[in-house]
Amino acid sequence: MMADKHTPRRQGVMAVWVIALSAVLCVAVGGCGGKKASPKADAAELERAFVLQAGATPADSQTPAGLAAGAVAAIKTQDWVKAVGFLDQLRRIRGLTADQMQAVHNAGANAYVRLVELANQGSTEAKAVLDRSKREADRR
Repeated sequence: MMADKHTPRRQGVMAVWVIALSAVLCVAVGGCGGKKASPKADAAELERAFVLQAGATPADSQTPAGLAAGAVAAIKTQDWVKAVGFLDQLRRIRGLTADQMQAVHNAGANAYVRLVELANQGSTEAKAVLDRSKREADRR
């Protein structure tokens, strides 16, 4: 019997690539709907979804709330490399609520757009993150 090509792991990889491709296409055509959400709005949406107090970082950074707090801090400082890293980790967690998944998706799409913009401006760090993400997806 043939193995099913659509395992949850493969679907997760495909979802990441769909988001990354969407981000690239948005940049290429001048933006999704004409404007992207502000970092402040993305941070606020994550704070609401994960019930975070502004400025407070949970003790365990490997919990969903801890990862979300890390993403919020990175978004607020516009450190898109770190933001994408935290959001990618959150995306792989099972059991998030619908509001949490939506907040991670929205913030992730916007962070990927900004990361692609940085790579296009010559940022070697942004290019390295995008290349590493592609290699990891290819291995799965």
